[in-house]
Amino acid sequence: MYGLPVPPEQWQSFAPGDRVFVRRGLDTEVTGVIDMIANDSSVFWVWGEAGRGRIALHIKDDASVWRV
Repeated sequence: MYGLPVPPEQWQSFAPGDRVFVRRGLDTEVTGVIDMIANDSSVFWVWGEAGRGRIALHIKDDASVWRV
């Protein structure tokens, strides 16, 4: 895979344009590019590749995020 996921308490290290792989729950996996990040880094948006659309991730979501 891509090593260890970035813990939510370190999401402030992300920046728009970063490429990430997201696993949310057991059935959602998306590779894409970070579009926007909230000022407090508690939520960010990812444009998924291959027409997967845009998803929002909140710090309290059941999500794991890796840098690609």
